[in-house]
Amino acid sequence: MAKDINRSLVLVDFDGTITTHDSFFRFIIFYHPIWLLMMRAIPCGIFFLMFKIGLVTNSAAKEKIFSILFKGEPINEFEDKCAKFAATEIPRILSSAAMHRLEKHRQNSDRIIVVSASIKNYLTHFCQREHFELISTEIEVKNSLVTGRFKTPNCYGSEKVSRVRTYVNLNDYESITAYGDSQGDQPMLNLASQPAHPLASLPKI
Repeated sequence: MAKDINRSLVLVDFDGTITTHDSFFRFIIFYHPIWLLMMRAIPCGIFFLMFKIGLVTNSAAKEKIFSILFKGEPINEFEDKCAKFAATEIPRILSSAAMHRLEKHRQNSDRIIVVSASIKNYLTHFCQREHFELISTEIEVKNSLVTGRFKTPNCYGSEKVSRVRTYVNLNDYESITAYGDSQGDQPMLNLASQPAHPLASLPKI
């Protein structure tokens, strides 16, 4: 297959890069009433602390917290809230500078792929609206219920690179730009045509 020489590939993280706040945390608050969050705060806090002191990985802690908060939710209700969250809450946390930069890429006909550890169910709505492609963490559903487990590995760190390489042939592009803001994005930033630099991250507001 001939290289897509008329387009450049743009790989961009979502949380903290396109947004000014963590979307998963905002989704949790949006989804659940305060009284339920207070009831589940201690078990969630335990796994968060275990991650912070290195007893469990980022991915293991995230999946445990997700299970505590969402296991057993009917998928139709979950999807409905994801759509509402994407429509009403995500616009409030978008970085105008980041969206401006991505608009420049879009005007240049670059291929833009959001690569995120956040949940596909709500990111899909954002990406469809903005005409971005999406690689992200997918959740498991059985018997129309959220199981609390991830269908795919958490899309973080080296998993971002693995998913990107599975999704797209990097050799088709002579120019690759990557944007991210955290240590978990570094493996993806290393895919860029130019060496990764701290200033390669999209500016925040």
